[in-house]
Amino acid sequence: MIITLHFSDNNWKLHRKILSFCEISNHKGDDIALVLGKYLEDWGLASKLYTITIDNVGSNSTTCTAPIGEFQRHGHFVFSGGKFLHVRCVVHILNWVVQDRLKVVGKSVKRVQAAMRFIRQSPSRLQRFQECVVAEKIESEASLSLNVLTRWNSTYKMRSTALLYEHAFTKYSKSDPYYNVELAKDDDADRPPNSND
Repeated sequence: MIITLHFSDNNWKLHRKILSFCEISNHKGDDIALVLGKYLEDWGLASKLYTITIDNVGSNSTTCTAPIGEFQRHGHFVFSGGKFLHVRCVVHILNWVVQDRLKVVGKSVKRVQAAMRFIRQSPSRLQRFQECVVAEKIESEASLSLNVLTRWNSTYKMRSTALLYEHAFTKYSKSDPYYNVELAKDDDADRPPNSND
């Protein structure tokens, strides 16, 4: 777990400091709260704590509610007695919204992902794909990157890269018979991506 401190100095300049990289035994909220509480006490920050911003996983709600009683007993709240201690991560919420909307084009995303995964699995496939890029006179050095489900911008990057290499994918599909066969067998993809994807 990484504990990062955000604070404003006397001139209202925003600062960000990493306090600790600490090992946690599991992802249970109570256990994370114990580790977090220990570090806040050790650093003398419990009495200056304003909010905790953390991802919106269920166990993280426990992480934030567990120390409230302890902090209240010691008068360690700068604001509202801990009522607003847990601030949900807006970026994480935005990611959920975008992931939900991406379901509309889910099949297309899976086709592009399957095509990129197929080509990236082998150096010889990558080499053959690079030859298609050169033959199509595509001047880009973007790498074929797969998306990460918890990062909506990685899906955007993957699809943007696929769009750059659209003609290379088409050419590749004609040069490697296994490409079409393998992607047709993939239940998620069911076929190679085309210009509609």
